[in-house]
Amino acid sequence: MKNLLTLLLSVFAISSVKAAVPQSWKAYFYSVPEEKNITQLKFKNGVPVMPDGSPIKSRTVSARNNFFDFNKMTDKNHVILVGKFKSDKEYDTYLGIGCLAFAVELNGKNIYEFRRKGLGNDYDPVSANDHIIPAKIQKGENTIVVYSCRTNWLLDYCYGATRQIKWNFTIQELSNYQPVKAALAHPEVLLRPEENKISVFFITEKPVQAGVDYRIAGTQKWTRQWDLDGEVALRDTERNHIICLDELKADTLYEYRLVLLQPPVGGEKRSLWGDRYHKEIFTEIKTFKTLGKKNLNFFALADTQLSISETLRTVADREKYMTNMRNMPEFKKADFIAHIGDMTSYFHGIEKDLVADFFDSFSAQKDAKPWVYVRGNHELDGIEASSWHKYFIPEGQKPYYCFKNGDTLFIVLACGDTTKGNLNAHIGPILDTEYMVKKQRAWLEKLVKSDDFKNAKFRIVLSHITPQIDAGPMGKDLRAIATPLLSESIHLWIGGHCHRYWRMFKGSNLLYSREKAPTAYHQAVAPFNWLTLDGPKGNQNPPDLSYIHVTINDKLIDAKVIDPDGKVVDHFTVDEHGNATEISRMQSVIPTKLGK
Repeated sequence: MKNLLTLLLSVFAISSVKAAVPQSWKAYFYSVPEEKNITQLKFKNGVPVMPDGSPIKSRTVSARNNFFDFNKMTDKNHVILVGKFKSDKEYDTYLGIGCLAFAVELNGKNIYEFRRKGLGNDYDPVSANDHIIPAKIQKGENTIVVYSCRTNWLLDYCYGATRQIKWNFTIQELSNYQPVKAALAHPEVLLRPEENKISVFFITEKPVQAGVDYRIAGTQKWTRQWDLDGEVALRDTERNHIICLDELKADTLYEYRLVLLQPPVGGEKRSLWGDRYHKEIFTEIKTFKTLGKKNLNFFALADTQLSISETLRTVADREKYMTNMRNMPEFKKADFIAHIGDMTSYFHGIEKDLVADFFDSFSAQKDAKPWVYVRGNHELDGIEASSWHKYFIPEGQKPYYCFKNGDTLFIVLACGDTTKGNLNAHIGPILDTEYMVKKQRAWLEKLVKSDDFKNAKFRIVLSHITPQIDAGPMGKDLRAIATPLLSESIHLWIGGHCHRYWRMFKGSNLLYSREKAPTAYHQAVAPFNWLTLDGPKGNQNPPDLSYIHVTINDKLIDAKVIDPDGKVVDHFTVDEHGNATEISRMQSVIPTKLGK
């Protein structure tokens, strides 16, 4: 008994020095008619009195694990809890409270009121994380007064007066609580530029509600587009946000800024009808320009995987390539950048693998450009590959799509690692490859019948795999999707996947490359003008990357293939009839005749 008493005294001594929650309380239980169940009682000589002036008797109550079950304590419908504690110093802290309807006072000051303004919370069981309240503890004695009722008209309105109410209450000090700060985890990325739309992708440090303000440069009034869930509710459970701005004007410079809603303290859980407001946090104003200009430039690369090359093994190695690429005049001229798939080999952590280790170095630039990101086969490989679309595909859209710039139609096709499937999970999440092929084929069949397709002067395909050269199952699937529909209509097809620069002109069986041509291929004669870009090739056969810069005017497609050192490897043009003309090429790019 003596040891138990010593323990109790030591616990009380510690809590009395700095503990913002009393261990025992005076409880005043009473009843008033339901229609008056939010009546504020008066105190007389420190004791609450009924409206007729009669005092309310108190009883001492203690919480069990900081939890009160008032239903088991009383048959009354109201309670006032009064608790006192001492602190050896003044400090700021947070109180966590869970209750359906309550108000709380600290040292005579009302710091939270949820009897008149709202329902409180509908979490069952209640917890100390339901309502988090800033509290200033004073040196010396502190008094907490809590008012609560079994029900109120809002509870009755929502759930009906005859239902069973769980009248519970909990309170704790949350001294380590950190309020949510609305901030970006990474700079935003502009995706899918078009003549009348563009998407803004960004990741916040915590799940917060967010939107984008935009306006034509030089004007004053902002238009706001929220990140919505189901077209109505503000999305607040995700860190990822992709917001599509549409109904824009072509070839127009816009200003934009991100809007992050910082919740009030404790706003991780919303309290219905609460009189607490989010704070708008704005990022710096930046610009983007919609497509639609007469002469368009774009810059493309592919296959930026790591660890399979002497010179492209690490993120730092790749960043050297990317820094050099950003300094190229052709890159600086570009209206958008296209990545033609396989940004990395395995998507084990997309935020790190793609955003932190790749896009951040581009997005941090003052003149950051929008991206067209093409899905390759490796975008469907890895532990997190099934989440790829959450980062790069706006809600309601597909990984395959088309967009226009004047008389040019761009067709973006999506590939999958179709060597997997048949319920073989392997390293990727794709199982039903036939469904992917079927849906994309049906979309393409509608596209080729559209006025946009028929009236286009130039048609350019961006696809990780090219159908002619890949004789394997992925090439087979792509041919089933595209070749019968597109062979006679495409002016230029830009791909990757082979990790080599290969180029062929329509109707020719000459394949231009820097090394021996492939011996396994689908057909000898090119159905259209196409090329594939360099990628890392193990420990041999440099260069590890090459790029293409394309300029489109009303007469020609002008294409320059560029080495990592900025030298033009190959230069050709394509007219509106699909006729290609070689302007120049390096001696290292030699032709090989395919077939007999």
